[in-house]
Amino acid sequence: MVSILLLGWNHEKYIEQCIKSIIAQTYENIEVLFLDNNSSDETYNIGLYFLKDFSNFRAFRNQENKSTAKNLNFLLGASQGKYIIPLSTDDWLEHNFIEEKVTYYEAHPSIGMLYNGGYIYYDDQKKLVEAKSTNFKRGKIFKDLFHQENILFFIGIFYKRTVLEELEGWDENLLIEDLDLFIRLSMKYEVDYIPKPLATYRKINTSASQNIQSMVKGWEQYFEKYAHLPDINMKKWLAEKYRAYAALAIDNSNFNLARQLLLKSLRLDILNFKSYRTLFFFNRKWFISKFQK
Repeated sequence: MVSILLLGWNHEKYIEQCIKSIIAQTYENIEVLFLDNNSSDETYNIGLYFLKDFSNFRAFRNQENKSTAKNLNFLLGASQGKYIIPLSTDDWLEHNFIEEKVTYYEAHPSIGMLYNGGYIYYDDQKKLVEAKSTNFKRGKIFKDLFHQENILFFIGIFYKRTVLEELEGWDENLLIEDLDLFIRLSMKYEVDYIPKPLATYRKINTSASQNIQSMVKGWEQYFEKYAHLPDINMKKWLAEKYRAYAALAIDNSNFNLARQLLLKSLRLDILNFKSYRTLFFFNRKWFISKFQK
């Protein structure tokens, strides 16, 4: 059996497409565990409506908003499947997604997790593009998780229950729970990849400054957790995160936040040439903004 851990929060506009993609699967031995994370809209009721004809589902509803990690761990504990798929109710799967994954995993039972290619749907533009697979990795990807960006497509990742239980699920102390699981898993297991676009990530615009600050706090938690690693220079790693999010803050004309992040970056790695390029970019954009006023 395959268990889909389906998480929803204020996705009333999107959940129909997600659930219909589950119902359309060519593989039949599926259970759906649907959890609404205290939505303020009709996500829960719409989810129940479209799941009513599905043969094997259970629904849960939080009375308060909880973290993704807590929700996934709860659903994992309630599930029964040999294989586990976390899925957000604003994303969706191709009709042959589960059949492809089960067939591959059964033929390669030693892998720790199995991901796939996919699409990104830009909701504001109504535009669908295939995710770039240039950096996608398979095998022992532990170091790559720290040294490269976008080394896997994170929608529709397929886990074996026994692996998740061995790792004790998702770390509920972290803001960014998925990468941490990848890191801990890749320390012990190889990772594999089906080079087909089998799932779609819906990219929805949110508050850029709020998202930057939340992500930076998440990366700082990673620094604290993994600073002891002998083969990874975590100071350089965090310095580059600060620099990259400073550049994003500059793009959004949030100069105070960008200045703070650039200073943090340079304190950790004063020889990072990219930080000085970003500083030049900051000065140019700041000057132009002042001149325009």
